[in-house]
Amino acid sequence: MSMSKGSIRERKRSKVLLIVEGKDEKEEFFKYIRDAFPTINIKDEDIWVYHTNIHSLYSKLMKYDDEIFSDIDVDLPFILSMDTEKEKQYKINYKDIYLIFDYDIQDNKFDYNHILKMQKLFNDSTDNGKLYINYPMLESYFHFKTSSDEEYMDLIVSNPKTVYSKNYKYQVSQYSEIHKYFNLKPKLKDYLVKTNVKMNEDFDEIIDSVLECTEEKELNKTLEELKIEEYCGELIAKNIKGYIKNKILKDSIHIESNISYFKLLNILFQKICLYNIKKAYKIQFDLETENMKEGYSKLNLIEILNKQNEVSNQEENSFLWVLNTSLFLISDYNSDLINWEIESK
Repeated sequence: MSMSKGSIRERKRSKVLLIVEGKDEKEEFFKYIRDAFPTINIKDEDIWVYHTNIHSLYSKLMKYDDEIFSDIDVDLPFILSMDTEKEKQYKINYKDIYLIFDYDIQDNKFDYNHILKMQKLFNDSTDNGKLYINYPMLESYFHFKTSSDEEYMDLIVSNPKTVYSKNYKYQVSQYSEIHKYFNLKPKLKDYLVKTNVKMNEDFDEIIDSVLECTEEKELNKTLEELKIEEYCGELIAKNIKGYIKNKILKDSIHIESNISYFKLLNILFQKICLYNIKKAYKIQFDLETENMKEGYSKLNLIEILNKQNEVSNQEENSFLWVLNTSLFLISDYNSDLINWEIESK
């Protein structure tokens, strides 16, 4: 069966499609990415939440065509849009297609051969799409004590078949000292929503204005200029402003570093991305690389998956290297977004 209904037509190179496993990827992770890299132009409507895991996606593809993995031309947007009431989509509409999913070895549908077939089929963003698998799951991107955590290079999870989402997320949030940086903006928004104060200004705009500040004096002035008291009275407004200031000074280091919160996110993501590139290289070649950009060009996600399959399938002392490959999307989107020397600073 031909997978691409319009494959003979020239691809309309205008949009980028991102297919993600769940809402956490769209509503949290990718919002952080866009805050850190505003030139990454992927619109909300072009981020599709699949709402289930990679193993269910494999089953769906097999149900659509049991010979799909021998086909070199697969139109994934068309296949997924068949189940919606929206207008049918085709891969020719997108210049790049990215998929972000977890390894999910604990799932009863997990099969080493199936996930390998998925990685081989989706290995080119300009064609069928490029699959980024996170080990053991998405939250590995902040499984760091600090942004310069050399221990990450040897970080593993033991007995990965027993690692479940809620437990891992809790473990990482307790381990990580940088998690609070990523969490700052959503925490501030949650607080404003819970105050039940109705304001004309959009909460996101209010939060962005204070997070753009690079020093405490500027922060004080920005908070003063927020006329919140017009909506709730002076006492409540004073408490809200006090909470915002204290939360920023307590949970982030950008003010003391004289940079904006968004610049801090940018630096963090660059460093974490480079650590994961360095670790991926070590997993694939059992060597370390000093030239990060050249090392990245040599990475093969199929070979990395083979190594992860091998160690996770050991009868004794099975484990997974903690690794986040979804961050590689930043470099694949535009390699100039990465300062390839920043990891050593």
